[in-house]
Amino acid sequence: MVLPQGGLWLAADCDGDGVTNGQEIIDGTNLSDPCESIEENVSLPQSQEFLAGDCDGDGLNNGEEIGNNPNNPNDSNGNGIPDYLEINNHSVSQDDLEIFNLVTPNADGDNDIFVIRNIELYPNNSVEIYNRWGIKVYETKESLTKEFGKEFFVAKIVKESNTALPNEVHGYSTSVEPRNAMFDIRRKLPLFTKSSDSKSLYCAGYYVIKFDKGRVKSFCPKLITLQRYEYKGPFKTEFEMKQVLANVSK
Repeated sequence: MVLPQGGLWLAADCDGDGVTNGQEIIDGTNLSDPCESIEENVSLPQSQEFLAGDCDGDGLNNGEEIGNNPNNPNDSNGNGIPDYLEINNHSVSQDDLEIFNLVTPNADGDNDIFVIRNIELYPNNSVEIYNRWGIKVYETKESLTKEFGKEFFVAKIVKESNTALPNEVHGYSTSVEPRNAMFDIRRKLPLFTKSSDSKSLYCAGYYVIKFDKGRVKSFCPKLITLQRYEYKGPFKTEFEMKQVLANVSK
């Protein structure tokens, strides 16, 4: 049914975006395009067809990306463009969670916020964040949704975890600030001492060492230990070491 352009037509919503035809004329938006409107002026229920649609073509429907308040739709990265109009690197997930792993908290409006979409579906969640060395730099025992809401600034994490970041020798982490850092080309081992005048050499990184009673995990063992026993490593992360240990223990 086509309504005449009178009072009823002006109060109707031809494209289902929740903004009346009359308001779209005032706003100068296309009243035949549901993906073009001013969200603050949504005054009618948005149509199921619109909510099931995908304005930005990123695989997430409009309703999911808009959230609970159509007048203030979700804007995960805070750049002023609602999520339903901005493509993200969405991938299908069986648990409905989507974690954005690119964060640049420099206040430029792009990727300033670390987002775990739909985390509110899991009220008893816990989150652990590891740096590139596999070291845990953040862990929350309380629900993120309770403390931070649906999103939180990664700058808080960086501030809390700066002191936990490890030292390193040639990209391999160390338990203390390394002295006399060097690299043994023959053995392919990153070496260091714990003090400037020490002659005891330690090996940076993670290792799996085979002692007489079995294989064990080791972080920054002495060089003399690796000279005496069979070992695998170095590994840059604890996770890599554990994977190798699990495989050789089978």
